[in-house]
Amino acid sequence: LQPLWTHHNSGARYGHDIAACDVNGDGRLEIVAGYYALNGDGKLLWKSRSHDHVFMGEHADNVVVERLDENGPIAAVAACGGGGMLFMDASDGTVLHHLKGLGHAQGLCAGNFRHDRPGREIWFFTDWGCPGIFFLFDGAGRLLHRFQPDPRVTAGQSVRWWADGRDLLLLQGTLPGMGLWDAQGRRVVDLSTLEGLPASV
Repeated sequence: LQPLWTHHNSGARYGHDIAACDVNGDGRLEIVAGYYALNGDGKLLWKSRSHDHVFMGEHADNVVVERLDENGPIAAVAACGGGGMLFMDASDGTVLHHLKGLGHAQGLCAGNFRHDRPGREIWFFTDWGCPGIFFLFDGAGRLLHRFQPDPRVTAGQSVRWWADGRDLLLLQGTLPGMGLWDAQGRRVVDLSTLEGLPASV
């Protein structure tokens, strides 16, 4: 259990999480931490130079690394606070899309939410000043849906609900929002009735 290497994060800070994925096809996992990536030896693989928040010392709250489009690159998608949402090519950091004016970008989760189209989608949600707004985007950065289930819900995650790989959005922060939601913003499974029930032993 001895450390293999140590990385000191001094610039382009990441926020709440990092992601590990083989982004360049070398058979090893790379680490994507907000606006940059490290290889398996802890060496800098790339750093996004196109995003102004890097130079301002802002952090990316959350990052998801996914192949959203079947024929597209593996994307590193970062929630950048007031800077919006940043799509990058995870192999070299090239900016694919930069979506601004969405509020305070706080979190992300990816999955197969739109069951009528190929590829995967990504839910993005806001906090701080305009909390609880959920945006569904495809891999090309196109807005597919937007809704606000409850202004206090500021986190979500994907849940594999059907055996064929289709997903739903799980919200559990407040009673009005608690449940499983589809890509049209409909609560298809209401979990608020479980509030207060004792945990099974």
